[in-house]
Amino acid sequence: MKKIFATTLVAALSSSALAEYSTGELGRIITMASGTVLFGMKVQPPNSCNNFTEQVRFDATTQAGKNLLSSLLAAKAANRTVNIWYTASTTPGTSYPTCNEYTMAELTSIAIP
Repeated sequence: MKKIFATTLVAALSSSALAEYSTGELGRIITMASGTVLFGMKVQPPNSCNNFTEQVRFDATTQAGKNLLSSLLAAKAANRTVNIWYTASTTPGTSYPTCNEYTMAELTSIAIP
């Protein structure tokens, strides 16, 4: 039992260690016909790429994605800063066309402080 707990703890810590974090003002938000949302931060987050002015993406067709979009739009409308957690881009530090909706950082959580 102790071995299972230790393995679970290590796995949980490993996955949270992979999450990236950034805070700041939101830039442009694009909602695509596919349901993918792209958005940018005014200061580019670490380990992201730059697809024109957007660096982060998520799927807004799921309930979780709809919740993220709602929070994102509320923060933008209120001109509030946000804290975001995301998985790193597969092409960090690049620009379009290397950076695109398939290689951008992917949003996992958002907070409005």
